[in-house]
Amino acid sequence: MYLNNLLVLLALTRLGSGICAGYNYAFFSLPTSGSSRWVVTDDACNAPFPACGNRYTPCHCQGLHCSSIPIHVDSVEINGLWYACRVDSTAWSCENIYWPEGPLRSNGGPFFDVEQCCRNDGRRNLKEGRINEREFQAIEATNALLDIHKRDYADALASGMSGGNLTSLRNVQRRELKEAEKWQLMTRLA
Repeated sequence: MYLNNLLVLLALTRLGSGICAGYNYAFFSLPTSGSSRWVVTDDACNAPFPACGNRYTPCHCQGLHCSSIPIHVDSVEINGLWYACRVDSTAWSCENIYWPEGPLRSNGGPFFDVEQCCRNDGRRNLKEGRINEREFQAIEATNALLDIHKRDYADALASGMSGGNLTSLRNVQRRELKEAEKWQLMTRLA
């Protein structure tokens, strides 16, 4: 009984701690009704745009870019900027995913596991003329902050930090990321 309670607590801790520490977005491949849907969310499981579905591969979805063989999503486009994606061992799950059509709930089944975590690809965006040098520098500063977030989160997990403290750490990291992203937006508008 004690072990079951501990496992439930650990699962809830993971849910409350954020799904991709050190990244801007998470990419999911969701099996639904025999077909698949692909969706990108922020750290709170909110999708900025509707899911793409009913295809055999996400490579046909607008805003998703795939690698060559073995095929997988290697970047996503959000608000005109590319975000490079990769598998991360510290990624967690979403119990529900929220998008404009309403929430997609796991309905007590397995939670939705993150397939990849995605971070702003400043170099690609600069090379393609999507941003200027000043915005590139702001993105690089944000990515440096995200590197610190990733390291701090991994250290906290390794140290056995309690669920409440993990949640507090991720809340601070979310606020810091929000401020850094505001700075990026200001450089874009300047």
